[in-house]
Amino acid sequence: MNKKLGLYSIIVNTLALFVLAVSSLLQAGLIAGIAHIVFALSFVPVSAIYSMYGRKGLRVASDAGKLFAGMYATVGLAVIVFSFAELPPENDILLGFNLLVNGLLSLATLFLSLALKARTTAEKMLKWMLLLHGVIAIPSAFLINNFPFGLLLLELWCLYFIAINMLAYRYFSGQRG
Repeated sequence: MNKKLGLYSIIVNTLALFVLAVSSLLQAGLIAGIAHIVFALSFVPVSAIYSMYGRKGLRVASDAGKLFAGMYATVGLAVIVFSFAELPPENDILLGFNLLVNGLLSLATLFLSLALKARTTAEKMLKWMLLLHGVIAIPSAFLINNFPFGLLLLELWCLYFIAINMLAYRYFSGQRG
């Protein structure tokens, strides 16, 4: 049941990313906000499956990844709620929370990548993509509010994370348990 829940969460997470990418292009803010909420909430069980199949000697890294995923979902929901409260886009508090959210997701993927067992080429690619996301997402968060460059960055990020999810689904489908 744990494995199935994790795999279903990866599917939901991927669909949320697709909806986020399309709705952002169409400037459908409400739909993009809902997609972001679904992404954030589904990322928590996604992080749990990484932890479940992580290397036993690196339990602290996988647990830290899960905790940062939970913080990401919590703060991410607050950012979405504040966004819908019609705060001015240049609001410094909202920008600060947005940067915090991106940083929390980066830390989650960084720690999850450290705990991932990678044997095959595809598994190593998954590990390195997670690690790279963990490192580059924090500085790129400063560029996300720069429209239209920020929109392009968001679209590329969605495609990048969809690729991560596809590799993760393949990886966890092959695991026992």
